[in-house]
Amino acid sequence: MLTRPAKYVLCTVIMNGLQSDCETIVGFCYSGDDLIDTPNDWNGQNASCSNFDKILHEKWKKAEDSGILKYTLSDCEYKVLSGDISDESASYVAQLNPQRGFNRRKREAFDSMNQKFSPNQFNFTKIKNNEILFNLKPGDDTAVGIYKKNNHIDATDHSNDNLVAVNISPIDNCHVLVIPSCSTCQPQRLTTISLLMAMDVVQLSSRPDFRVGFNSLYAWASVNHLHYHAMLFNFKLFIDDLDSSTLLQDHCFIIEKSYMNLGFLFHVPMDALKRIEVAKQVVSITEMFHKREVPYNIEITRSTKSNIDTRIFLWPRKSMKDLTPSPCFDVACVDLGGQIKIKKKTEFTSLTFAKAKKVLMEAGLDRTDFMQLIDEIKNM
Repeated sequence: MLTRPAKYVLCTVIMNGLQSDCETIVGFCYSGDDLIDTPNDWNGQNASCSNFDKILHEKWKKAEDSGILKYTLSDCEYKVLSGDISDESASYVAQLNPQRGFNRRKREAFDSMNQKFSPNQFNFTKIKNNEILFNLKPGDDTAVGIYKKNNHIDATDHSNDNLVAVNISPIDNCHVLVIPSCSTCQPQRLTTISLLMAMDVVQLSSRPDFRVGFNSLYAWASVNHLHYHAMLFNFKLFIDDLDSSTLLQDHCFIIEKSYMNLGFLFHVPMDALKRIEVAKQVVSITEMFHKREVPYNIEITRSTKSNIDTRIFLWPRKSMKDLTPSPCFDVACVDLGGQIKIKKKTEFTSLTFAKAKKVLMEAGLDRTDFMQLIDEIKNM
């Protein structure tokens, strides 16, 4: 079957129920054939640049040059933290980003991780038009398109507002927010169709350092409006090659042997129908977390090894409301994935693998609580 290649179209985005200032926004159309399971090698040999990479870099650089960002990344510093986890060598990378610590949007207060969307709080219908880089338009042959058809979701409804917007307080290069169906104003709660789109976003890039993450409320999400984080981070992280451990059920594996935080791993197949199965299982588990009020973080990544595919990492964790804030770093999705974002120079200088491990483990569930979740999943 012939499918159209990824391409750009011009469309108009509706914000706050009103048409934007007659400004055209680039729409990024893609098909299932545009998805890439194995990215370029880290050494850059035979490297190709996908159409998604081109538009992301072009639009993000334009936003940066136009002064849309609150700060530049010129004063960021990095250092590799190496240590031993369960007899396996693993690398984490600490990143000093002093500007983000105090020069970012104020975090909203939430009464519950199940809080409904509130138009009175900050949400992404209120962002400026020039923060929108482009919007995603998945084809009918993608898992998103098939899921819409099978669930009788009108493909034309909200088709222009799967937004990719610049994060004006970026963690690192090309840091964007993926905001599925922005105008439907959904709370920060994982959904099947949005997770399918997040899988696609990872695989639209040909770069091995492009990853997508999700923070639930009480797991350091700062906005109660459905969104994912995506960015480049030009270091190989330990999760990139972390493969399956113990099979729990269907597509769900347990992460336990090679990692300090207990969690779950899901393999992302290229077949659209199987992708839907995986996304539905992940969401069924996170829905159980919501019922038990267990916050969670997600990171989606790929390996350059041909025998390790795209994977979703899902970490249930302690609520940030129950934790004493660490002066070192807040444990969110990227930190669990090995990208430790530090706010202060003194903390960055003194940070060791052992100290990072302590902060990460304090945020994780203890084994007793984790085993209770496993029992719940077995009975689902």
